[in-house]
Amino acid sequence: MKTFDELKEEMELSIKELINEILIHIPESMQKKYSEDLLEDLQNEFYTVVVLGEFKRGKSTFVNSLLGENLLPVDVTPTTATINAMLWNEERQMSVYNMDGTVEKLELNNQYLKKYVAGTDFDPNTIQYIKVGMPSEILKNNVVLVDTPGVDDLNQQRVDVTYKFIPRADAVLFLLDATSPVRRTEKEFIEDNLLSKGIDKIMFIANFIDQIDEDELEEVVDDISDRLKNALGGREVQLFGISARNALEARINGDELLLEQSGILLVEDAMTKLIDSGAQTEEKISRYKKRFIMILNASERELESLILIESASVDELQSGLENISKMIKEEERRKEALGEYVRRQEYEMIAIVRKSVNHFGENLRNDILEKVEEFKGVDFKEFIEKYLPRMIKRGVNGWIEQNMGGISKMLQMLERELALGLSKHFNASFTKFNLDIGFVEVDKTKLYSFQIKAEDISRTPITAGVIAASLGTVGALMVGSVLLPFVGMAGYPFISKKMMQGKLAAAKVKLLPELNIALDTVVENFSSGLDDLVLSKTKEIKNACSETYDKLINSKLLVIQREIKEKQNLSFNSKGRIDTFNKSIDNINKLRKIINEGGM
Repeated sequence: MKTFDELKEEMELSIKELINEILIHIPESMQKKYSEDLLEDLQNEFYTVVVLGEFKRGKSTFVNSLLGENLLPVDVTPTTATINAMLWNEERQMSVYNMDGTVEKLELNNQYLKKYVAGTDFDPNTIQYIKVGMPSEILKNNVVLVDTPGVDDLNQQRVDVTYKFIPRADAVLFLLDATSPVRRTEKEFIEDNLLSKGIDKIMFIANFIDQIDEDELEEVVDDISDRLKNALGGREVQLFGISARNALEARINGDELLLEQSGILLVEDAMTKLIDSGAQTEEKISRYKKRFIMILNASERELESLILIESASVDELQSGLENISKMIKEEERRKEALGEYVRRQEYEMIAIVRKSVNHFGENLRNDILEKVEEFKGVDFKEFIEKYLPRMIKRGVNGWIEQNMGGISKMLQMLERELALGLSKHFNASFTKFNLDIGFVEVDKTKLYSFQIKAEDISRTPITAGVIAASLGTVGALMVGSVLLPFVGMAGYPFISKKMMQGKLAAAKVKLLPELNIALDTVVENFSSGLDDLVLSKTKEIKNACSETYDKLINSKLLVIQREIKEKQNLSFNSKGRIDTFNKSIDNINKLRKIINEGGM
């Protein structure tokens, strides 16, 4: 079976052939822009590898060993670290992307990088991430290496890492300490944030094997693997023992034997295989194939329409021009009807989502109140401060994982319905206009050739993944704001770190009313955030469909205007043009066959 890079190259050549040899004959076509966009997306396709790990796991040294140089500062305090995205560039440079939208471009060197990664004179919360461009071998084939801040507790990890980078990652490298047990916080982070994204794309890296006796190494790695499997409910895991320090030293000094002994080569080989054959890559291949097939199908329909136009007389073309001009004048009425339909669909979608969230809220309330009632420990403060927010966060994340797919499908259905309605409106109007002005005997097959299809307006196969991904990202970003009612609750005067049973019972009684109010706010905040999300997405879909429809009508108007002008030129050769269009249709069929048989 062909690799993704081979399939990508094959598709790039096919797209270039479509643009240069076929679409050149239909300059008004929107498919040229779609083809150019697809080609650009293919050429800029990146493989994202995210590196995660708690503080003091040797993460910076590990990333440096992959890059082959001592670039990232080590021993960085977790409170000042930033997210660093490293990608291939011939020139060494770094760009600091700030929260206010500004970008600061700097020369890449350890001094500048240390200022942002390990400095104390700046606020890391003002920075989104740092993009590092450099000519490193590991980055050469469009690999983006995302280095994340190491923290004492991974559940405090930056929202950007968990919800922006991880869902899009082709591989996740999770660093552990081979000399110590898997921590509870590591296990919780894996359960809460990684397993739902697919265990198949996670590689566990046990660092510091150079600190373990060689005779004990195999036993230690097996023990870590068993502990991981037990922690993850018996799931099989990919685990690699490495010495990041030895790997970096070997790369800098050109020591091939030490490099092999460090274990880094096995990690890189597995990473390459995972990227090339993972579920994320298969999804990309499928998405690109669908986009290209849509473009080919639309191009073929446009060529068939042009053959019809070439066969028509000037009088017939003039009547078609009048019909389309009349349709354009009626656009305001069409847009009002479209807006009213979308508003009804929004109301229904929001009602469905609210009902689900309310049901989730009641179950969450019952679970939390039950946990509070059952609590018999001493540290009630930690229970309120850490356990309850984590329980809510897991519940909200669980709802998002289960329901965002359904919301995405409702939005995709809305897009298809709008596209179908608009295409029917065009086709019915065009047929009616032809009949109204006396062309009763017009060939119905010719009329069909000039019609448009829903997929000419709807880009659903293209946008489906984008909608789902953006919903998941935006939905998950709500988690922070949803938890706000619980911030500071552990500071209530009746809650302390150590409480005797009598005081604990009294504290529970005082806490319950506050807890119910906070839970009401959590559910309402979550519902409101989802309402806004649905409304923003329906607006995007409505505007996109309407804009595409307008462009389609205008492109047909331009085609007919050009054809009338050319037909008035007595030396114009319609037969030659028709032969060219038929040949182009044959070429489209050949390209379609190449893509369908290309192992994609």
